[in-house]
Amino acid sequence: MQIGYFGICDKGLKREVNQDSLLMAARREQGMYLFAVADGMGGHADGELASRALTEGLKAWADGFRPELFGGNFRNMTISLQNRIEEINRKIYMEYNRSQVCGSTCVALFIYGDAYGVFSAGDSRIYLHRGFKTVSLMTDDVWENQVSVQEALTGKQIKNHPNFGKLVNAVGTGKEVSLSVRTDLLKKGDAFLLCSDGLYRYCPEKYLKKTLRGLAKGNLQESAKELLAKAYGQGAGDNVSVVLVKCAS
Repeated sequence: MQIGYFGICDKGLKREVNQDSLLMAARREQGMYLFAVADGMGGHADGELASRALTEGLKAWADGFRPELFGGNFRNMTISLQNRIEEINRKIYMEYNRSQVCGSTCVALFIYGDAYGVFSAGDSRIYLHRGFKTVSLMTDDVWENQVSVQEALTGKQIKNHPNFGKLVNAVGTGKEVSLSVRTDLLKKGDAFLLCSDGLYRYCPEKYLKKTLRGLAKGNLQESAKELLAKAYGQGAGDNVSVVLVKCAS
């Protein structure tokens, strides 16, 4: 696969500090790529330190990547990457969680050869466009998406509840992190969008999907800048991170 990519990490219009951080690491000669968006928990202490610790820790893993370390086995690679995120979780928890909660969301896309893995904790998102469909690959780790909540309350009660929209999982907020992992084979024409909530909360989902559909013939850099401009047009009230990835044979 030929992999193209472009990313933007922007402070937005209203935040004084950028608590987002992104990673784009490529080892083209080895067929390995690692992309990540980390969003430090807004309003909490040292959110930017948590997000930076996450992307720096993942970069160190990518820098040391060699296929022979894993016997060329994709499953071994994904297990190693999951272990690294869990190590970063413990580092953030031990070093930054003192008087206040400190943590970061995480969404990561790992590509090796013709396979990919997605890792997620929190409410940053990853979308995949394949063929004629665009789907979100992970479910937001927010209060209303918990099975116990959905079984106990009506839709109206959930929407009116003070916990609606609150994160229930992030990297670094506890000794252990619940990490969602998904793997699949790549196909020619696949396009991915990784983003923080600063994008999708200020940019209609139908516009995100339209942008992904257009990547087959579109320019990655121009498309990313158009997404940022759309968020700015809606007020860009949060930090904005976006990574676009396109696969071609």
